[in-house]
Amino acid sequence: MPGDDGVGASRFNFRRQILGITLRLPSLEYLTVVERAAEPTVRSIAELLVFTPGARGDEPSSVRGVVLLTNPTGPTWLADDSGGVQVASHARVTLAIGDVVQAVGFPEGGAFN
Repeated sequence: MPGDDGVGASRFNFRRQILGITLRLPSLEYLTVVERAAEPTVRSIAELLVFTPGARGDEPSSVRGVVLLTNPTGPTWLADDSGGVQVASHARVTLAIGDVVQAVGFPEGGAFN
């Protein structure tokens, strides 16, 4: 748990809706993992922002899709049989159009959903 050296900052969208909290720390030494998150179940892209009773909102989602367009650190666009999604940023990786990949993260609503 961070001590007095950490800062929490709220993140809002243009409609003044809270998107989440950003925790800013001087270094990773101030962060302790108390419990590892469970591996998320792979879902279809169409299910990403769908309300699921009993699901926690603080757990990551996972999708598998075909790469449509990519940049080394994002954005990368994926598609499956149910739709498409933009992965805004990711670790540097070399992908090719047509590769099948799995993406794990926290989905956010955007202008086109």
